[in-house]
Amino acid sequence: MVISARPLKNGKYLYYPLFSQNLVSAWNPKRPEYDPSNLPLRTEQDYWKTIHELNTAEPDSKKQKAIITQSGILRLPLAASSKAFIYPSMFFPSDPFHLLYENCTAWLWDLLIESGHLTIPQAARFGQLLQDANTTLPPSFCGPIRNIYLKRNSQYKIFEWMALVHWYAVPILLSLGVNNRVVDNFATFVHIVESAMRLS
Repeated sequence: MVISARPLKNGKYLYYPLFSQNLVSAWNPKRPEYDPSNLPLRTEQDYWKTIHELNTAEPDSKKQKAIITQSGILRLPLAASSKAFIYPSMFFPSDPFHLLYENCTAWLWDLLIESGHLTIPQAARFGQLLQDANTTLPPSFCGPIRNIYLKRNSQYKIFEWMALVHWYAVPILLSLGVNNRVVDNFATFVHIVESAMRLS
């Protein structure tokens, strides 16, 4: 099982973090390094071992909280009483929403800035343009889209990432004069997401 990591000193732990190895080792010195193209999978055996550890730890103890933080498993769900429950492969469906929006898009945003393809002034301007664009978005679609530059690390919501991918990122990147090859790569990602989320 992959051990979680945090991107900042007081950051939220992520289970499959895609930020740079420098950040991982800076704030998670005891965490082993993983090959992103060959991540270990969670197994049913790991799951039941974690459940056993949670059940034997004192409730609300530091040990129990550490197990929850490291594994992402809070307790045995009610659904586990079903004979169909086999963790993780047969019970939990694939979740493209979190993968494509909250994981991949967040990683691409961070990568744009870390790589220098989107400078800090451009990123700040991007966030302001995104916030200003709220007037063009009917409120029946979703809540207001916050400034990603200012709010990236404050629980940016999935609908905000979706709006960024589907409506705003490519036009804003073009208007900021970001390298066309970079914009083209992001547009390809948008096309992949739209293809993956299509019903037919």
